[in-house]
Amino acid sequence: MLNPTKRFSKLCLRDDNSQQRVSKTFCGSAAYAAPKVLQGIPYQPKVYDIWSLGVILYIMVCGSMPYDDSDIRKMLCTQKEHHMDFPHSKNLIDECKDLI
Repeated sequence: MLNPTKRFSKLCLRDDNSQQRVSKTFCGSAAYAAPKVLQGIPYQPKVYDIWSLGVILYIMVCGSMPYDDSDIRKMLCTQKEHHMDFPHSKNLIDECKDLI
């Protein structure tokens, strides 16, 4: 059984003005992480969780990873260019591509 005191997550803390604090923590797999996370730039955790959800949706719809993480620098450049290839064999509608 897993120890409930150990978790693989990061709490989203707020400052004295109730503003969400930026995070500097890298948590997770590179292929699912947003560019700012990979670059070590402080980021808004909830906003960049949306990036990871987009990666998961791509995998669910396309059956493959959207980015090749064997070369992190190359993957980062591709991500920053907002370049993503969708398999033609899946015949995805534009609304689905836009959501991803």
